[in-house]
Order: sequence, then C-alpha cells, then structure tokens
Amino acid sequence: MKKALFVVVWLASVFGGHVQTSHAQGGMSLGADLGGLGSLSMGGLTGGGAAMPSALVVKLRGEVQCMGCTLEEMGVDQEPGDLYQLTHEKTHMVIKVTQASPSMAWELVETHKFFLTPGEFPQKLEQLLSESQAGKELRLIGGIAPSNGYFAPLSVDVR
Repeated sequence: MKKALFVVVWLASVFGGHVQTSHAQGGMSLGADLGGLGSLSMGGLTGGGAAMPSALVVKLRGEVQCMGCTLEEMGVDQEPGDLYQLTHEKTHMVIKVTQASPSMAWELVETHKFFLTPGEFPQKLEQLLSESQAGKELRLIGGIAPSNGYFAPLSVDVR
C-alpha cells in the first residue's frame, strides 16, 4: 500500500492534479486527479467515459527507430532490449525507450509489444501515428495496462 500511495501522490504532483481519498465501510479508496488527463485510482485510469482497468500513467521519452516495421522484421524479437513495438490496426512502429517514469510503474511492464488505443483523446493517437518518423524524438504520457499490453496516449510531443 505504501508503494501504491507513493505512485499516486507522485503522479498527482507531476500532472498538476491532486490526491483524492475517501473512506467507506471501514476501507480507504485512493486516487489522483491528473489535471485534465483523466484520473487514476487503484482500479485503473479513467476519464471522459473511457477506462483502462489496471492502467498506470507513465511518461516515456524515446526515439522512433522505424515506421511500418515490427520487432520481428528488425530481427530483435527474442531480445529487444529497450525497443518496443507500438501497433494500431495495421500500422506498426518500433521505438527505443530512453527514459520512463515512474520507473517503479515501468518495471511492471511485461511485454515489448503494445496495442495503441485511442482512449479519451483519439486525436493524440492520430498525432502520434501521423507525425512519427524514423529518427524523431518522442515524448509521451499515456495510460498503460502492463499485463495486457494496451497503451493510450494522453500527451504526444514529436520532435
């Protein structure tokens, strides 16, 4: 519980939101308002009717390695290291993650292949797919469901 409390408080401070607690039937509920990016509770990421159960909010920084390719096509599917494949329908891209925070949340990620989902902000997914090119730097904030490999971009900056 201490680790979960730290993550929720840290995320609220990073995203300019605030921590919410409530007490019911002798238990305590803990969550964070992420300042316009939705809210995070112990049950997952929610906002605007969209929900990703068990999702965590992460900040990623990296570089696009290739567009239209997969880890398998790059020959690194067995030992991808810092490479991650992002897929939406029939569009694939591979990125090299150079920084992820909170590192505690990123350590929970079980896969190197993520399925992109529009979540609450479909325009952010469209921006990610349309602006990304090999060699471009990415700065992403998104909800990630570590166990099933879904990623919903909340903030996208392609440089």
